[in-house]
Amino acid sequence: MSLTVKPDTCYAFAWANGRIQIGRRLPDNAMPLAKGPRQALFQLITPCAVMDSTGLRVPTVDSTMDHLEVVEAIASWGERLARHNDHPEITLI
Repeated sequence: MSLTVKPDTCYAFAWANGRIQIGRRLPDNAMPLAKGPRQALFQLITPCAVMDSTGLRVPTVDSTMDHLEVVEAIASWGERLARHNDHPEITLI
């Protein structure tokens, strides 16, 4: 069951491969990072993420990690986002 938020709010989430997306729904199997206005989420996430040919990625996730290591890396990176969050309209999840 995916969660949907009111029209002006979006979710930022990461997949097990480290890819970060922002959307109106939080898909099943995605790891939630934050929710808030789309532009504010981009302003928070972009300076802390890595941009590659596929888009934004969690910098600490790589293909050699097992599932537990990926979850721990994304959670740790989420804590870094929390420390840098100066957007009162963003809620870190």
